[in-house]
Amino acid sequence: APYTRAELDRALREQYPQDYRAMPSAASAQRQGQIVVKQFKSFAKASAEYKKHPEKFLGKPKLPGYRNKYRTFCVGRNGYKIENHRLIITGGDTVGFNPIIVRSCSNQSFNAKATGSLAGDLRIIPKGNSFVVELTYQIKENERTVSLNRQEAVCIDLGVNNFAAIVSTKPGTRPILVKGGFLKMLNQSYNKRAAQLRSKGHLKHLASVSFKRQRRIDDALHKISRTIIDFCVQQEVGRIVIGKNKFWKQLSNMGRRNNQNFVNLPHSKLIEQLIYK
Repeated sequence: APYTRAELDRALREQYPQDYRAMPSAASAQRQGQIVVKQFKSFAKASAEYKKHPEKFLGKPKLPGYRNKYRTFCVGRNGYKIENHRLIITGGDTVGFNPIIVRSCSNQSFNAKATGSLAGDLRIIPKGNSFVVELTYQIKENERTVSLNRQEAVCIDLGVNNFAAIVSTKPGTRPILVKGGFLKMLNQSYNKRAAQLRSKGHLKHLASVSFKRQRRIDDALHKISRTIIDFCVQQEVGRIVIGKNKFWKQLSNMGRRNNQNFVNLPHSKLIEQLIYK
């Protein structure tokens, strides 16, 4: 039978005491164990589905393995507290993690209950030559009622020169074009700079350049997706129709230059952000 969370934690402490105690705190060790179990469950589910329908996958699912260097580190509510907007991780002082300022929450006690807490999981993510700290939190505000007509739709066609062409079925609504020039410029300048750094063996600098490019792309996609969602709310349109073809990046055949421009544009990420928002 599957382990409960308490049984899993007890088994890890008993079978791997040295590794368990090497973590900054018991709370972080518990959370990492839960994450590893979740990853192996996903692997088992994907492997079973692969045996039945291999055509759904680009390749055979791989067993979760160890990272060569850093990996995302998660801390649950029982591993930190917030005092006067200062986030303090249990055991953080032993690894040089000083308190950081957060705006989403002013105070939250150690091991706060899920029902009464504002902040959730804390994630420390390696990004190139730096680390990004993410704190998940709930937004508590008065609900705003919006009347949306699900018989009307916003239709989005994704492309290269026009990253997104947006039309509405609502009469009298003007189409919108989101130009792809800025994203193309980011990718082209990055590809040129990356080739120079690789040829000189400056891999650490390359990691920094890659991270900066990703941040700029993420910022642009958040602004584009927010504009689309606000447009839908403003027009009271209750449905978004957007095309996504299977293997459209892997099987693109538009010539070398067009392929490079198309493949490097993050169309799927825009779709994910629209669903999220």
